[in-house]
Amino acid sequence: MQAYNYRELSPLDDGDVRLLKLYCGPRDAELEGNLVQRCLLQQRKAKVKRLGSQIVAIPSPESYDALSYTWGDDWPKGQERHIKILVQSEVYIIRIRPNLYHALQQLRHESKSIYLWVDALCINQENPDEKSQQIQRMFTIYNKADQVRIWLGEEKNDSSKAIEFVTTCLNLDDFDRLVQDTPKSVEFAALSTLMRRPWFNRRWIIQEISLARNATLHCGKDTLPWRDFADCVSLLYHKRQDLKRLFRESSRFSNHPDYLGDLTELGAIRLVYASDNLFRKSEHGEITDRLLSLEALMSSLTAFDASDPHDIVYAILWLARDAKPYTTRERSPIAFGPRQSYDSPADEIRSPTTPISKRVTWEGSETPFTADGPSRTDYNFIQLPDMRKTQSPPSSPKARDEVQPAVKDTEVVRRKPRNMRKLLLDAARAAKMETMETGSALRNPGPSRTPTSQNSEGNTFGQKGKDRGAKSPVVSSRIIVDYNSDIFEVCSEFLKFVFDRSHSLDILCRPWAPNEPELPSWIPQLANKPFGISQRGVHRRVNADPLVGTPGYSAPTYKASNAMVARELRIRGKMLTVKGFVLDRIKEKSATATGGIIPCEWTDIGGWKTLDDYPPERFWRTLVGNRDLHSQRPPSHWKRVCREAFQRRPHRGDLNTTEAVMYDCPSAVREYLERVQCVVWSRRLILLDEQEDALGLAPRTAKKGDEICILFGCSVPVVLRKYIDGVPARKYRQCNCWQNGCRCDACSTSARRGDSRRGKSEPRFDRSEPEVYYEFIGECYVHGMMDGEAFEVRKVDKSRHQEFELR
Repeated sequence: MQAYNYRELSPLDDGDVRLLKLYCGPRDAELEGNLVQRCLLQQRKAKVKRLGSQIVAIPSPESYDALSYTWGDDWPKGQERHIKILVQSEVYIIRIRPNLYHALQQLRHESKSIYLWVDALCINQENPDEKSQQIQRMFTIYNKADQVRIWLGEEKNDSSKAIEFVTTCLNLDDFDRLVQDTPKSVEFAALSTLMRRPWFNRRWIIQEISLARNATLHCGKDTLPWRDFADCVSLLYHKRQDLKRLFRESSRFSNHPDYLGDLTELGAIRLVYASDNLFRKSEHGEITDRLLSLEALMSSLTAFDASDPHDIVYAILWLARDAKPYTTRERSPIAFGPRQSYDSPADEIRSPTTPISKRVTWEGSETPFTADGPSRTDYNFIQLPDMRKTQSPPSSPKARDEVQPAVKDTEVVRRKPRNMRKLLLDAARAAKMETMETGSALRNPGPSRTPTSQNSEGNTFGQKGKDRGAKSPVVSSRIIVDYNSDIFEVCSEFLKFVFDRSHSLDILCRPWAPNEPELPSWIPQLANKPFGISQRGVHRRVNADPLVGTPGYSAPTYKASNAMVARELRIRGKMLTVKGFVLDRIKEKSATATGGIIPCEWTDIGGWKTLDDYPPERFWRTLVGNRDLHSQRPPSHWKRVCREAFQRRPHRGDLNTTEAVMYDCPSAVREYLERVQCVVWSRRLILLDEQEDALGLAPRTAKKGDEICILFGCSVPVVLRKYIDGVPARKYRQCNCWQNGCRCDACSTSARRGDSRRGKSEPRFDRSEPEVYYEFIGECYVHGMMDGEAFEVRKVDKSRHQEFELR
């Protein structure tokens, strides 16, 4: 039997998808089926196309289910399995992995065929162009499916007991008793194990489950409605403190209060929250609005991974309210979301280059709006192209982060059929404006696919000037979906997208990018996210939370740049140029608070001589970032609580905040230390050089001599490491005659180091000055400098502004 050839047997046109028709049979029988082509666009009659020498019909899809699962590991060598694809009298095979094989066996009906959409079978995974095209359809595929079937895997690790226990937990009369019943810790542990299965950490599942009208969870032979599972997970989250006490009293689990890990970061809990808060839905499950920006989604969904690094961005594009995904082949916005008419052909998706007769269409019909008016007279709605009206940046950070309505590709305007000529003229003017604004970008689609102003030094974007009377620049909402792009290009395009909208550099301080060694320092990678997964699948804190907070959920916590926005940012190759000024340098650094353990030397550096006295203001406030758990000013009694917490440590020993929080301590101390953990974990306490008594917190990789800078558009100070000719500035040594082409040992060594970083083997002596650039180390906290005070301290004016070239 030969392998199935997608290109020859089922080539896809725009708007088409494949469905797996899974033939009936006993559970242990061979898997057999057929891949049928269907058109997602609603049609009055079946679409037809030529396939070889035949004319075949492409009808609308039957009732089908969409499968959500993990690919998992492949078979051991020699044990590979496949599914037979029957095409007329021919038999072909497609190899499938174990997890999908077992899922199809379990989902197959014994007496009738069923239709499924399965990505591994319905998309030619070896064709990147088709993959880019088909992934854009997933929004519609999952939202139009009768059911989303969630396959967690085969039965193991007491999974049946866990699923049965879900039903028990939903009896609210008994739930409060269950979380206090020590023997029930076994059932809670089984449920926790089920919630840590790999499926819950997939990035694509956010879209798959959020779009589902109905969903059912499958684990082996057991099934459970997703709504029941989600409600149980939500109940567990709100009883997490009671569960810690339950496991502390359970000898079976070694009286370990943290046996379940940090439930707030568990993928299942994050998923339940996300699926209920990303959209507004109708009573029938249809999406009416997206609620979060792409920046907010990228910043808040770090608990979910992707096997393909491209999918760190691509897997959530369709969830954002401000992004319009495009494909490299179509150069047109991908059809998705509320108010999208599925009655129109694929080429009627609105695009600046689409003829006006196709761009203005009547909702509910294939009939174009022509100069003679519509061919029918019973229409109530007309779709007009978006005028691309861009709002000016909000005057306050709070307003900028408030949830805004989703960006629509088109507006639906209620009109009467009369006065057609005026409607046509209005639409033509809108089309002309749109074409003028974006036409040059479409005619010359270079590496930067976002329309921006260009200069000789690279891509320039952001807000220019302060002329309030000037028109705001047009901001494109396009994101290119291209699996042939390298990872740096994908990440830099996302950053340009964010900068154009927020005029903020806070995204540089939040870990969001895939872990790729070739990425520059100004693209923060997920290796530095606050929580990691242990070998047992439990989430535990490994880093502090970002000081900049998460956009879309609250206003920025700090205003170190005095609400100044980022302007004229430039990306040239892997260099990002930003503006700001140097506040100070690191004079002294302490040991790192590894594992949340505060070294004993911190009290000495902070000027706290004896624990019998109250801690200095700058010390106890620095430990919490001068904010409480709700990003408000900390209460005054935390000064007393700080002393109480440090008095509990061994004499002159380190303070283990984890042990103090887990075991018996007053609730006020626990609340304070929980905030301390969010701020100090894996950070260093630092003293600055010029600012007397200035205390701060910096990343663990910070070193003496690193510069503390205020970057315009960043709400917190940052640590930058200066390099001169490829050598850290603190180690750079040269005589004073380098400008005259000196070849002394110091100058020659420095030149060789700098040129080796540029891939050159010979020293360069013809330059007039050394090459200077910066490495982005990370955000930092400087007490007394978090709300714009640095501008007054440094007497900053335009003459003090400086450009920093980040690499």
